[in-house]
Order: sequence, then C-alpha cells, then structure tokens
Amino acid sequence: MNSIHRMLWVGFFFMLPLHTTYADKKSQQVVMKQVIRGNQAMALSMYRKLVRGKTGNFFFSPYSVSMSLAMAYTGARGKTASEMAKVLRVRRLRALDVYKAFGSLQQRLMSRNGKGVRVLIANQLWSQKGQR
Repeated sequence: MNSIHRMLWVGFFFMLPLHTTYADKKSQQVVMKQVIRGNQAMALSMYRKLVRGKTGNFFFSPYSVSMSLAMAYTGARGKTASEMAKVLRVRRLRALDVYKAFGSLQQRLMSRNGKGVRVLIANQLWSQKGQR
C-alpha cells in the first residue's frame, strides 16, 4: 500500500463513528452515524472515479468537498437540495440535522490538535451580489 493510500485510510479513521459530540440522544447519534457513513461512501466513490485510468500519486480532500456541500445544502431547496442530498448520501435526513452533524464532526477533528497532530480546516461560501 503506497503512502497516499495510507493517508486516505488514516483520514477515514477520523470519520469513524466512535462517539458523537451531541448530547446522548439516540436520534442525534443515528444522524451522526448516517452522515459519517454517507461521507465515507461519497469519498470512496469520488476516489474511484478520480483515479480511474491514472497512475502515480493522487491526493484529494473528500472532507472539504462534503463539508462545502453540507454548508450549501442547508440553504438549498427543491431539485438542487434533492441532488445535493443524493451526493452526500443523506436523502432521509433534514438539511439542518446534516449541517449540525458536520459541525460536530469538525469539532471532533479539531479536538485532535495538540496530540501530535495539527488540523487546519477552512471552508467559506460566497454568494453572488444580488442573489439570495
């Protein structure tokens, strides 16, 4: 297994459903697990498509893609929201629950700082002037 594959598997390890940062409500834990599993499935699907026919090292950040989609999904409506939910693999979840789960996941990742790991995450959304 080359170093890139090891890095990807380490990245997936941090997304495993070990515990949640929510209060101990079963429904919130279920949402978190569904978001994490959906994120893993999306990441593996993207990876397979992106590396098909390529040789050599390859790196991409599935977390950044899914976090950005989750941020936009919260404000999406209609067909756009449906397509985003399909890509994120969270079709049965409310957009706000997905957003909260990603927020908790980010807090979990950031809590790894100072334990031999440095985590930096930056995502922003910009709207076009005149658009709502």
